[in-house]
Amino acid sequence: MAERSDDRRRFRPSRPRGGERREERDGGRDGKSDRMTRRHGEERVEVPFEGAMAAATREDRSAEGGARGDRIRFSRSPEPLPDLAVSFLPERSGLHLVARRIASAACAFPLFQIAAFFLNQPDHLSVRLSPTPPASNSENENGSEEERTDSDQSENNPPVRQAQSPLPPPVLFQCQICKQVYQDRGRVSAHVFQQHFDRWYRKEEQEVEPPSGHFSSVARCPFSGELLGPPNHHAFEERLLYLHRTRFSHLSLEEYRRRLENVRDPALIEEWRKMASRKTRYFVVAASEEQSPLESIEKVERHFQEHYLADSIRGGTALTIPGPVAHALDDPALRRLVQEAWRRAMRFPLPLSITLRLMFRHMGLHIFKTEDGTHYVTAIMPSPLDPEGTAPAVREILEFLAAHPRATRSDLLGALRAGEEPDSPGVRELTAQLHWLREKGHVIEFTGGAFILPGSAIRRVQPAHPEERRENRRPKAAGERRRREG
Repeated sequence: MAERSDDRRRFRPSRPRGGERREERDGGRDGKSDRMTRRHGEERVEVPFEGAMAAATREDRSAEGGARGDRIRFSRSPEPLPDLAVSFLPERSGLHLVARRIASAACAFPLFQIAAFFLNQPDHLSVRLSPTPPASNSENENGSEEERTDSDQSENNPPVRQAQSPLPPPVLFQCQICKQVYQDRGRVSAHVFQQHFDRWYRKEEQEVEPPSGHFSSVARCPFSGELLGPPNHHAFEERLLYLHRTRFSHLSLEEYRRRLENVRDPALIEEWRKMASRKTRYFVVAASEEQSPLESIEKVERHFQEHYLADSIRGGTALTIPGPVAHALDDPALRRLVQEAWRRAMRFPLPLSITLRLMFRHMGLHIFKTEDGTHYVTAIMPSPLDPEGTAPAVREILEFLAAHPRATRSDLLGALRAGEEPDSPGVRELTAQLHWLREKGHVIEFTGGAFILPGSAIRRVQPAHPEERRENRRPKAAGERRRREG
């Protein structure tokens, strides 16, 4: 709006001076009224000043975005994201389910596809917030172009640079009950007290005498609509401080007090009287029956801070959040940070696939990379086999797959046993040999049904961790193997 008013001011005519005023009163030197001219194509068009200003204003609006509805609207800039790294970790329960599925299928699964499965299943995923690792600054290490030129000219007097100390990582606070994470200790304290109040306290209401006296007005919160009571009542100040501290602490106390509405409505005053006639008492759940109750919510909050708060929250620079909780964080900046990292991971889940690669290898699975750069995970170690000296059916299969990589089972049977019935001896023998080759790792089968030979089509193989490998190259939990052997 400020820019637009400046632009309009630009088209405002200057006030005539001296003889110009006289000419203006006389109708100008040529006897015409004060007019402005503008070109329209090749002809010169005369328009009154008011029309020229309106036309210029319309052109200015069209240059800025068009009609009135397209005027610039100022919106509040979003809160900056915290300087934190977001990483995704698969849960052990879901990881074991996937490993058993890979072992039973005896196929090679794309690692990115498994990573996408975990990202689409928040119940099997955890999100970790940690300090951002320091990035290597090539400009600080090598210097700018001008600094390198100066250093070449004067090698004996290199420029002296002062190293900047990195900022300390931000401290996060987590509720130990529901695992919500906040950047502020006060907010996590209020969250635990409000959301998990019933874990430590129970409340009872009883009827008491309504407040006596004459009250001409009652204060009302403009944000929640809650009645705080008349300003001259003894409980007003205590209620004001509690409401500000627990719900509207983003405002200063004076600002919140100034925004209160002082309503002179007999119906609202009577409603407040009825509310004040019901007194709430609070009892500590873990206390004995002889202990006297707490008479106000302020006393309950002080009791909570003294006895339960320290064990209910955890602070640190790196915290882990369950997937469902990370999807709906209360802290807006952290929620936006996690959501943006989640969207990036869904588009390209490379960091999670690297984590899965390490975990699968410790679980006895093998990783290999094909010539197109795709990583796969399998329960069977790829092992090339020389066709020379093998059985005729085995040699047929190996030679066909060498000439036709990514061929399916139907392609192989259609080419090597064309016209034969599915239960014929030749088809049964070829199927049995193909199954044996797959079990031994001499042929790799993908989840889509295609086969390749573990030769030149595979660029790199990362075997399972030596402690988890078995002779038949199938993943089994170490504890289960020890129980069976014992």
